[in-house]
Amino acid sequence: AVACGLQNGSLMFAPRCFKDGCWGTTPYTGTDSESIAFLPSLALGVAVVTPTFFGARYWVGNLGRRRWKPAYHARVALVPGVLTGVFWACGNFVAIFATAYLGQTVGFPLTQTAIVFNGLWGILYYKEITGVWPVGVFAGAVVLIMSGAAVHGAAR
Repeated sequence: AVACGLQNGSLMFAPRCFKDGCWGTTPYTGTDSESIAFLPSLALGVAVVTPTFFGARYWVGNLGRRRWKPAYHARVALVPGVLTGVFWACGNFVAIFATAYLGQTVGFPLTQTAIVFNGLWGILYYKEITGVWPVGVFAGAVVLIMSGAAVHGAAR
């Protein structure tokens, strides 16, 4: 919870550094929105970090006696994987844009309430969660998320 809070609390640190300059960097002075101009560096970070973490997982998985070799299903997973990445990138862009323009107290909680809609799709349409207890836990989590978003928004 502490790590999650630190990461989410510092979400706008890099874009703010990009916009205003920090630690001797030059502030952004372009004509485009700084949220849009920041995207190439964000994409580069994702392109570097993802293979690095996959490689680290592969290396750690092969340290012990049991060898870990991922099952690649490129023909089946390529198109859905690329589409998922595109959708994620679009959502991340909108989240940064919303947080930049609506502020951390309104924009960021709005982006986090998306999990409620995703969960409802999983329960109501895909039937991924069934039973009174699991759906009740989800409902409790929804109340907690919405309460947190409301309190965060009211703190404005």
